[in-house]
Amino acid sequence: AQDVSAPVGGLRPEHALVQLAAGERAIRLARAGVDVYVEGSLVHTVIDLTLANPNARVLEGELQFPLHAGQTVSGFALDMADGSMRAAVPVPKARGREVFEEVVRKGVDPALLEQTAGENFRLRVYPLRPGASRHVRIALTEWLTPGVQQRLTLGLPLDFAGTPADQLDLHVRLHATDTAGVRLGGDLDGADVVMKGADTDVRLHRDAFRPAAEKRAGLDMSWPAPQGDTLLRERLEGQGYFHAELRVPDQPAPRAKPDDVTLIWDASGSGAKRDHAAELRLLGALFAVTFWLCDRTLLGLGLAALTAFGGWSVEATLVHHGLFFHKDTEILGVAAWIPWLYATAAVAVGALGTWLVPPAPSPGASLPDSTAPVRAA
Repeated sequence: AQDVSAPVGGLRPEHALVQLAAGERAIRLARAGVDVYVEGSLVHTVIDLTLANPNARVLEGELQFPLHAGQTVSGFALDMADGSMRAAVPVPKARGREVFEEVVRKGVDPALLEQTAGENFRLRVYPLRPGASRHVRIALTEWLTPGVQQRLTLGLPLDFAGTPADQLDLHVRLHATDTAGVRLGGDLDGADVVMKGADTDVRLHRDAFRPAAEKRAGLDMSWPAPQGDTLLRERLEGQGYFHAELRVPDQPAPRAKPDDVTLIWDASGSGAKRDHAAELRLLGALFAVTFWLCDRTLLGLGLAALTAFGGWSVEATLVHHGLFFHKDTEILGVAAWIPWLYATAAVAVGALGTWLVPPAPSPGASLPDSTAPVRAA
C-alpha cells in the first residue's frame, strides 16, 4: 500500500494542513471530528483534529486553514502534556507572540492562533513529538443567508487543505427542520439522515476520507430556510440564555428624492475580482451626467481634464518613488480608473465653488447704495 503521508522526494507537500520545514514527512491527520449545530440561520461548528507526527524527531508545525466567507473563530483549545484541553484567550498580536516565546523557553506546550491576510488563520503547534499526536479544537460561528428558492446552504469545513483524514466523524443537527428538504453534496453520500424529535440529525463516518478537490460543492448541504420566528433557550452554568430570530414584515414606504448623492469607491484589494470595466463605464456616465447638470462650460471641461491629469501625475510619482502602489497598473503603474475618478470629483468641486463664491458683477451693473438712508418700518 502507498503511504500518502510521505511526500515525493522527501519534501513537504506544497499544500498541506500542517506546514513543516522542508525535508520532513507530512503530518498525518489521524482523525477529524466535526460537530455542527444549526439554529435558524446561526451555525455553530466545532472541529476536533488529531495530528500525528510520523517523523523521528520533535517538530514545530504551523496549521493553516482558511475560513469560508462569514465565518469567525469563536473558540480554540489545544491539549496539554497531561492530556487535558486548555482553552485560549484573545490577546493583541504582538503580546501573543511574546507570550508564546516565553512559554517555549519554559519548556511548556504553547499554542498561538493568529489571523493572517483575509480570512486565513494559522496555528503554531509545538512540540510535535515523534510517533505521538496532538489534539486541536477550533470553534467557528457563522450566519447563513437564504439563497435560491429560499434555501440555506452550508459549506462544511471538510477539505482540510487537501490533507486526507484517516478517520472522519461528522455530526450535523438542524433544529426544527424536516429531513424531507435536506440535500447533501456528492462527497457526503452514505450519510445517515434521520429525525430526532423535531430536528434533523445527519451523521457520517468515513475511513481514509479525501474529498474531490475540484468539486467544492460536494461538501455542501442545504435545507429550506425557516418561514417563521425561531427561538432557542438554554441554561449554562446556572445562567439562562436565548437566541431569537423574528421575521420583520416588509413594509415599503415612499422616499423623498435626495438632494445629494454620495459615491463611495472601494479601491482596496478586496475588490480585485470586481467587474472593473463596468465600473469604469459607470464613472464615465457619472462624469457626463454631472458635467451636463452642473457645469456645461469649456472652462469646466478643461479644469476636469487638468484635474484628471494632475491627480494621475501625483499618484504616478508616488508609485515611482515606492511610496504607494496599485494592484492594477494599466497607466504607468496607476489604475485606469484613477483619471476618471479625479475628473468626476472636479465637476463636484467646481459646482461647490460656484455655490460658495457668487460670480463677480458684470461691468456697468448697479450696486446697492450703502449710503442711502434706511427707513424703519
